Amino acid sequence: MKKISIILLITMLLSLVSCGANYDDSLSSSELANMALAGITTQGGTKVLDDDVILEFSDEAPSFIRDYTVIKAKNAKNINEIGIFRCEDGNAENWLPTVKSYVENLTKSYRNMDYFPEEKEKYECATFKVMGNYVIYSFLNEADTEAFYNAIENAIKK
Repeated sequence: MKKISIILLITMLLSLVSCGANYDDSLSSSELANMALAGITTQGGTKVLDDDVILEFSDEAPSFIRDYTVIKAKNAKNINEIGIFRCEDGNAENWLPTVKSYVENLTKSYRNMDYFPEEKEKYECATFKVMGNYVIYSFLNEADTEAFYNAIENAIKK
């Protein structure tokens, strides 16, 4: 009886751990970005950057990146920006250091320029993370950051 209880306990713990890490990567980065930004208003609107934006991250797009979307505010006084990179299985962790470096460098640049004080919360709240095969970053205020990542979590969690 004691063995059965231990086996059941271990099985339940393993299922909880595995549930937390299961993400569906069938949505393109563009579809996911549009879903995640649906409830977030950016004064002046947003624009999707063209494929050359990858050159801000790397000399060329690594072959393990399936697709990517970077969206910025149209208004130069607004630093709202998000990026979603969908990677081949198991490669998101390989791209994370590049995205981390981009976010850290841009944050440092904003801080050094003392960029519009009303935008400070956004670069202080800048985040990047891996969610399954997606590498995601954002420059949004705290409430929008939470809404953005919750929308992504809800869209891709199995």
